[in-house]
Formats: sequence, structure tokens, C-alpha cells
Amino acid sequence: MKRSMMARLVLVTSVFPAVLLLFATDVRAATPAAPVPPAAYVMAGRTFDPNEPLNPPTGNGVQYHVALTGTDSNPGTVAQPFRTIQHGVNALSGGGDTVLIHGGLYREQVSLLSRDAPDGNPFIIRLAGDGEVILDGSTPIPSSGWTSVGGSVYMAHTGPVAGVVVDNQPLYLELTLAGLQATPTVAGVPADYRYYYDSAAQNLYVRIAGGDPGTHDTGVIPYVDFDDSSAANGIFLYYCNNYTLYGLTVRFFSGRGIVSYGCNNARIERNQVVFNAHSGLINTRDNAPTGGHDANHAQIIKNFVHFNFMHNWPRSWPWGGWGGGIGIQGTPYALVEGNISTKNGGEGILAFDDAVGHVTFRNNVSADNWSCSFYQDNLPYGVIEGNLAVAHKPDPANWYNNGISPGDPSGAYEKIIRISRPAGIATGDEDYGNNAARLNNLTVRNNVLVNTRTGHSYGAEGTSIATGGIKNMKFVNNTILVPSDPLPEEDIGGINLPYNGGNNVGSYFENNIIIGGSADTFGMRMTDGSSIPDLFHGLTIDHNLVYMPTNATPFTWGGTWGTRYTHTQWLALAGGAGHGAGDVLTNPNLTNPNTDAALDKTPLPGSPASDAGTAIPAFVTTDFLAVARPQGAGWDMGAFEGGPVMPTLAIQDAIHQEGNAGTTAVTMTIRLSAPSTSPVTVEYGTASVAPSPGAKQPEPAGSKQ
Repeated sequence: MKRSMMARLVLVTSVFPAVLLLFATDVRAATPAAPVPPAAYVMAGRTFDPNEPLNPPTGNGVQYHVALTGTDSNPGTVAQPFRTIQHGVNALSGGGDTVLIHGGLYREQVSLLSRDAPDGNPFIIRLAGDGEVILDGSTPIPSSGWTSVGGSVYMAHTGPVAGVVVDNQPLYLELTLAGLQATPTVAGVPADYRYYYDSAAQNLYVRIAGGDPGTHDTGVIPYVDFDDSSAANGIFLYYCNNYTLYGLTVRFFSGRGIVSYGCNNARIERNQVVFNAHSGLINTRDNAPTGGHDANHAQIIKNFVHFNFMHNWPRSWPWGGWGGGIGIQGTPYALVEGNISTKNGGEGILAFDDAVGHVTFRNNVSADNWSCSFYQDNLPYGVIEGNLAVAHKPDPANWYNNGISPGDPSGAYEKIIRISRPAGIATGDEDYGNNAARLNNLTVRNNVLVNTRTGHSYGAEGTSIATGGIKNMKFVNNTILVPSDPLPEEDIGGINLPYNGGNNVGSYFENNIIIGGSADTFGMRMTDGSSIPDLFHGLTIDHNLVYMPTNATPFTWGGTWGTRYTHTQWLALAGGAGHGAGDVLTNPNLTNPNTDAALDKTPLPGSPASDAGTAIPAFVTTDFLAVARPQGAGWDMGAFEGGPVMPTLAIQDAIHQEGNAGTTAVTMTIRLSAPSTSPVTVEYGTASVAPSPGAKQPEPAGSKQ
């Protein structure tokens, strides 16, 4: 992977004044609303949840209000609010000062420059709680600006276009107006979700079902070369220590959605960052030779980051560079927790280039991003735990590969295949001019990886190849579902472990479940040359469950592709004393191994994965749901311990004394201690104790599921 997403940010971002694109009234006829993540990716209490009540922080300083009904000459009180978010942000001065933004659509860039709050008493920029707050960077086109040119095609005059989104549906690009008016050029593309831009005349043509785009929530994303320093980022925080950004929607900007640059103690929580031309949400240090700023202890919590880096969509036409959903560069002790990152044109969640490390990815969902779901690269002491990665079969309608097909000598087809279905968890040592590989002591545990290209893969490049390798990694108790539908030349499988020139040391791959349904995929693979006598050097590989019923030889060894082996042959290979010990080769009997969700990957009672793992208390003491390990006679294999979760019930007492004037409903609140993988039935009954003679009879009992 060529890393440029945030390295380029360091080079091109400058301290710029806020650009305000303000209008007295909004130009949209339709009411805008952010997209909603699929229900399978929302885990109550763990991830971003659109139905979870907001709980914004409250500062102890001055409160400044912003509303579309205000004016910037006002004092910023609730009765006399400011008009722009930027004016509210400019007013921040003391610890605990808060900008409260009232619901509405704000057409502005916002920047906070070189301003610190005291440690422990941050600035707060948040929604007020009376409606969605949307920062919108799209080109404003009023309803009257669209002209029908026949059929479902409408035209508007506008500047360069990076993408068009209608009612949260990105439109596919056509290269000619005739192509837009005819059958889609690429098979599988819907006829009425396309656009064409005539750069010479600066006319945008949009083909959508349902009438004039001006009657829809239509976002026209301005095009700015993604290396251009004038690119408009939605929210840009520069050299600002101690702040919280909560509950905003940032969309349709020609640059990045949210950028935290050289800011210590940033907390970015419950925001929705969607449909921006460049990366979604990034936290990066300033690594200038002199005067640089650290960016330590960032917390990226429960954000929804969706369909960013639209430079790369539809994929590979044209090539748009590299970006991603959530990115962490060179920022030690970052916590990325509970986020949902989907369909971004780069890695879903990644961290890289940090000599200190200690970056944690916890309880996140990464689905259908480009190239990789979770990636930690060139940094030490990371943790990747309790995450869900999901990928679906690549859709040729999203490739726009201009006729590239299997066997293409340029390698372009293989590249498109590789980046279209993301890997689950990738680790690496890319070369940033540091002349040393720094990935080491990474813990990867209790993750669920569904239909990703690989469960785990490692790679080094440049000068890092000489010193790179899998060093003191703990890859334990993960559940990997290998895709059963490989495309031609698509190399997919469970765990891929290169020899890395003999540099692998002290690493463990234990207690994992790997399930595959195709003869063309691998379960466990060791690569880098069949002439090497001990590819297992530095790796402990045992007590894994590998179930691939249509593949009798799921183990490979030697070379890029390797020679295939049965488990018996795998055990007989020289080197790696004890490799394969305690392995299980039968069906783990998961609750439902075929869907996108995480919680239905629990083993059923009696599963051969139960109590079959090796005891590793130094590496893992809980499971995906924070249930303590072990629960039985030993550690279970995979991400879940103890089979289906049986939560306890907490019932709030409900007492009502009834007189003679009729009946009154009594409401009880019942809470589960943890998400349940099975239906929960609550049996109930009523009893009456009369305070005087003439007791009433108890009501009939019943049940409720």
C-alpha cells in the first residue's frame, strides 16, 4: 500500500482563514438527513447508534449559541445567537467554553487555529440538541437552477465536480452526455443514478428518477485536486489542545471532513462524516523539523464515517490517489472506539508512522472500504480488539475498469481486485524514510472478520524490508469467515504469514477460528520460498480451528502461492516445533456464519471450539462482549467465550395503588445486562395485597418476548 493520505496532508495543509458560504435561506426543497448505517453494523452500547440518546458534554465556562436565525453582531446568547459557527468558535477563550449549535444546515468551513484550553477543561463545540446540525460544503444550486433536457436528465451550470449525491445515493459517472442519455456504459449501473460533467461548458447533467434534482436533497461536491492546499476541509482544527467536537454532520466538502492537526487531547465523538471528496476523519501530528506539534491522546469515539474519499468512486476511474475513512498518523496513545466506517475509498480505519505507538482500535465496525478494514503500520504496542470487519463480493459496476480483465499484463486487474474486497486486519512496515521497521508488540484479539479478502496479512516495503517482520504479535481468539465466492485471480484466505527474511520473532497465532467454503482459498499460509527449511521461524501457531469442508488441502507452504498440504502433511513439515498442535478441523457450529453481523458468530452449545483453546491469560482474559475467559474447563476458540450470551435481567419495580375509579396501566422497564443472541422471554404476573378487607384476586400471568 502506498501511503500518502496524511503524509500529503502534512505537506499541503496551510493555516487559512475560514471560508464562509452563507445564504439567507437554504436552497434545498428536500429536508436533508444523514444516511443511517445498516442495522447489522450497529451494536447497542458499543458502536455509533442513531437511536442512542445523545449525551453531549457540558462545559463550565461561557456558553455561546449559534442559530440560523441569528446574526454575528449578536452577543451569542440563547435569545440573541450568532449566525455562523465560525463566529462562535472565534469566541472561545476560557476553559470549559462551549459553542452550542442549533439545528439546521450551515454552509461554511470552520477552523479553530492555535488556541488551547487548560488540561482537563476543554473547549466544547457541539450540537444544541434541537435538531441535526449539518455543515455542508456542496455547490449551492437552487431549484430554479435545474433545467430539464429530456427524460430523466436535468442540467445545471456549475464549477468543476468531484461527485454528486442525491438523497444519500452517490451517482455513477458517465464520460459523455450521449452515454448518460443511453444505456449505462458499465453493466450493472442503474440507469437513473448517473451524471456527466461537461468541463468545457461547465454544465452538470444529472439523471435521476423522481423528477427535478432541486426537489431532492442533492449535493454537488466541488472538485479541487486533492493535493491542492486550497481544498476545503469541513472542520479544521490546527494547533489546538484540549477540545471536544460532538454530534455534528459534515458532508459534501471538496477536501476532508474533519481534520485535527497537531492537537493534543482531542475528543471527536458522535459525528457523522459523509460524502466528502477526500478522507473522512483524521488526526495527525505536525512533524515539521522545527516547531512541530504533537497530537497525543486523541479519542475518536462512536462516529459514523461513510463514503468519503469520493475521488476513488466509482473505483479506479479516474485514479484519485489514496485516503480513507478514519486515519491516525504519528499520534501516540490514540483511542479509536465504537466507530462505524463504511464504503470509504481507502482503508476503513488505520494508524501509521509513529515511533511511540500505543494506538487502540476497539469495538469498531469497518465494512466494504477499499483495500483494508483495519490497518496498523510502522508503529509499536498497538491493540486491535473487539472489532467487526465485513466485506461483500466486489461489484463490477463500481470498478469502471475500462475493459481490464483477468490476465491483464499490466497488473491493473489484480490491483482492482485487491483493493475492491478489503483485507480484514493488515499489519505492515511501509517505508516513510525512517530506514527502520517499527511494527512490534501488536495485540489482535477477539475480532470478527466476515468475508474479508484475508483475515490477517503482513507486508513491508522499501528499506523496511530488511528489518521488518512479525515481531511479538499476539493474534489470538479471532473468528475469520473466509469468502466462498472468489473472483478470477482473487487471492483470499485466512491467515497469511510471510517468512520476512527470518525476522519474525516471538509471535503467537492461537485460538483462532477460520471457516472457508471454497476450494480456491487457504486457511493458513506460510510464504517466501519453498527452499527455506523453517518458514515457521519466530512464530507459534497452534490450537486453531480450521474448517474448510470443500478444501482438503487448506494449508500452504513456500513461495508466493505455495504448495498445498493436508493438516497431516502440515504437521510433518520441519521447523516451528509444535506447529499445528491442538488444532481442530471440524465445523465450529456458529449460530449463523452467513450474515454480516458479529453477535451471531457465537458457537452453539456443544461446539468443538468450546474449551478447545490453549490457556493464554497473558494475552486474553475476556471475549468480544467482555465476558471473562475462561467460562468452562478451558479457553474457547474464536472471539466468543461460553456459547450464546445469556444476559441477566434487571426489572425496575412498578407499584401502583388502584382505587375504585377504573384501571391504570403500569409500565415496567426491563434491561438486559448484555446483548442477547437469542430471543428473551419475560414471564410476568400480578399480585394484589389489599390494605383493608375485601382483597382483589390476582390477575392472570402471561409472557412477553
